[in-house]
Amino acid sequence: MTAEASRTLILCISLLYLVVDGDPVHDDTMTQKESLNNPFNPASRLKREIKDDSTCTKCPQSEKQCSPSPSCGEKGIFDMLDPDEMRTVYSALVSKGIVDPWGTSFKNTYIHRMALLPPEKAKALDYLDNGGSHPGRFAEVHVIRGNSVNPDLMEYKVGPVCGDSMNVTQLYKDGELSFNSQVLSSSEYFTHLGMMRSFTDTIDLIIQESFGNHEFRFRTLSPQGFTASERNTRYVLVLRIQATSSGYDINHMPLSFTIYSPGTDVSIWKIHRIFYLNQGPFDTAEDLLEAYTKGELRKFSLPRNYKSTAWNATFPQRDGTGWARKGANIAPPRTYQPSGSRINCVGNRITWMGWEFSVGFSQVRGPSVHDVRFKGERILWENSLNEVSLVYSSDASGDANNILMDSLFGLGDQIKPFVPGVDCPEYAHTINLYRWIKSVNFASTVGAGCVFEADMQGPLWRRGDSYSAGLRNHVLVVRIPLTAGNYDYTIDFRFYMDGKMQTIAEASGYLQAAFWDDDNPNRRKNNDGFDGFGYKVKDFTQGAIHDHAFGFKVDMDIGGTKNSFQKIAWKADTVGKAFRSQGRRNTNPPYFENEHTRFLKYVTLKNEIGLRKNLDNPHFWVVVNDAKKNKWGVPRGYRIQMMATGANILPSDHIANKALAFTKYHCAVTRQRDTERYLSNPYDVNQLAEPVGSLDNYLDNEPITNQDIVTWITPSLNHLPTSEDIPMTASVSTGFWLKPHNYFDNLAVMDVPKYLKSSISGLNENPPDFEPCQDDTKPARVNVEL
Repeated sequence: MTAEASRTLILCISLLYLVVDGDPVHDDTMTQKESLNNPFNPASRLKREIKDDSTCTKCPQSEKQCSPSPSCGEKGIFDMLDPDEMRTVYSALVSKGIVDPWGTSFKNTYIHRMALLPPEKAKALDYLDNGGSHPGRFAEVHVIRGNSVNPDLMEYKVGPVCGDSMNVTQLYKDGELSFNSQVLSSSEYFTHLGMMRSFTDTIDLIIQESFGNHEFRFRTLSPQGFTASERNTRYVLVLRIQATSSGYDINHMPLSFTIYSPGTDVSIWKIHRIFYLNQGPFDTAEDLLEAYTKGELRKFSLPRNYKSTAWNATFPQRDGTGWARKGANIAPPRTYQPSGSRINCVGNRITWMGWEFSVGFSQVRGPSVHDVRFKGERILWENSLNEVSLVYSSDASGDANNILMDSLFGLGDQIKPFVPGVDCPEYAHTINLYRWIKSVNFASTVGAGCVFEADMQGPLWRRGDSYSAGLRNHVLVVRIPLTAGNYDYTIDFRFYMDGKMQTIAEASGYLQAAFWDDDNPNRRKNNDGFDGFGYKVKDFTQGAIHDHAFGFKVDMDIGGTKNSFQKIAWKADTVGKAFRSQGRRNTNPPYFENEHTRFLKYVTLKNEIGLRKNLDNPHFWVVVNDAKKNKWGVPRGYRIQMMATGANILPSDHIANKALAFTKYHCAVTRQRDTERYLSNPYDVNQLAEPVGSLDNYLDNEPITNQDIVTWITPSLNHLPTSEDIPMTASVSTGFWLKPHNYFDNLAVMDVPKYLKSSISGLNENPPDFEPCQDDTKPARVNVEL
């Protein structure tokens, strides 16, 4: 290296030191910028020297936006429906008289949501692997049929979307999906709003004395009914927090009621089951007012001017009550790409370091990956989020029985552009996602997803011996943040260089809390700030205990579709039992000095089954191909390894257990059926007593040995909120791994250049070298288009 090059390198490294660690002679009374501009500061002199003499080149810049998808006729079978295709589907349904070309009133028939309907697996495999005919691209369209003689909901298969004509097929029988089980529509809500105004006018005295001049609104709760014939929409009073759309969820007040509103005949709709400070139920507003004015009720009064207190505890602003922590105003370290991106991203097809797969997205179900291959071999046909469910418990009239299935509200219905530098690094590639906006009968494009290579800043493997060796761990991350009401979920699909895959589900956002009543007669007299349903976390707020269960459909194809599921028990018992479990000798070999040992017991499951993790009885779960073996004669497979996970402890007769059957298992194994598309029906949360869809329906004892099988994996979180969840819940995560299990003959990353220093001549190696460069990466683009 020349002296000039050495000097340039030293200057570049010195500049990096300044950016990462800050000014070594930083004066706390001076801003960083002022300090660097101070002519008496040595760092300032170095800054001027770099400006004058440095020859650092700029780092290569990669295109931030994934390349556009091909035209309709050239799209891949897993490419998301784009806005043009959605509009084509809409036009076809209008022309066939299936949907109205106007309005989304609950008395109209209109498209609620749409997304790509995954192709039939056998046809898709024949097309991809054998050159068979194209299986066609079809839309799954959810329609609210409000103007039917007997209003109901319907799902349609529409397509092929690129054909000269499109066929429309009903996926359910007429009336099978109840009209009453739909999500609350804006037109229904506005009708409810008129009823609420009359209600609040009647009880204005209570409103003024209890809640003063504070702004408030009514928030819906779930479910809206337990059977298909009923529709009871529950509301709770919440403080309206300006500049937030769901900050009210941590500001519930002690007034709730139910609106009975089945069907489309508004003349029979009514408000009933009214509670005030847990007292009730009252049948009418007049009944509540009479009891209140007669002094028959405990009363509550919100402090005057409480609004500013609620704002300060709700809006995620910087805490200005003390000094900013030292170093907070210095930019933290950043990762950059000195040689450009190693990712190839065309539409939603991604390739990186031997991996290749398609990213999918459903407005109802959320993100997915399809046709995942490593080094040319397909390992995974589908890994898709299907459902997120929550069951709440509290001692507050509006929140005591809150049960949610977020697919009802659309896991992809509220997608927003990702937050640059927070959700995704500045150098990430943007993935466009698409959704149908029912209010305007139009489709939108949102830059809500991203894909990037992450430096995990640690070893994938290492060894310190008579030689030194290791490989730095880099991971490909596909990240899609989802907003679902008060919560934000971030879904990661991660791909490692040694063939591992990891799926992570992360939750953040606002709590859906409950009202805290200091004088609650159901609580102990000493008022410790907690009870059997959680802790007091704010003046009038309890963090209601709840769980988050994330249901995934995971269809692995290990060496083809003929797979089996092994349950490998990790046992400890006598030596004799260890050998007998393998069908071997009955006597103990003499080389065992102890009577006990640990051993493995292999069981290949014969029929469909639901499984739960039990730390007292540990097992490995492995999908294997008995006919495909590695070099050592062992069946090739992939292991399912759960991350820390919660558990459904609801009693067997709980009303939610049928619709939320997937939460009873950490993993269920079924035979692959195209008709068994999802582990839940989103509308069942509003008819829990008689669900249409349930994972239990798939567990009908079909054989699963040497068959095309599907695993339904449910990682979950038991959330006990504490005061640290205010104003925002810091991200908490769960998920699962898919790990090679004798799939390869050895560690599958040894074909990647590594660090190796040995005394043996010729056996030394370094990862690819790079020249220091100036990173001018700008934040990834986040676009929203109509």
